[in-house]
Amino acid sequence: VGSAGREHRASPRRAASAPCRINDGEVVRFARVVDLGMGGLRIATAAPPPVGCEVDLVFRLADGGPAVEATGRVVWRACGYRGRGGVMGVEFASVSNLGEIIEYLKQA
Repeated sequence: VGSAGREHRASPRRAASAPCRINDGEVVRFARVVDLGMGGLRIATAAPPPVGCEVDLVFRLADGGPAVEATGRVVWRACGYRGRGGVMGVEFASVSNLGEIIEYLKQA
């Protein structure tokens, strides 16, 4: 989101609340997808990895639905108050089960 609250992303986003596992090669984190688009997602997590970090993600957009596995790069992060909680943006490099994301976004 840029100046005056205008959206500058190439693809629209949809709010989500899906559990997510993040692996940065050193630490496995459990988190929650906050919103999602074709190019990436925003994730709430206790300790976001640094900007530029490559991550592997696994999440499910529907209870009992198929897992979506993705790789990406952390493009921004914000830590919460006194280190409690945080949020990060991940840009996708590759996504398995892209159809799940497409169907989810169509429901918006």
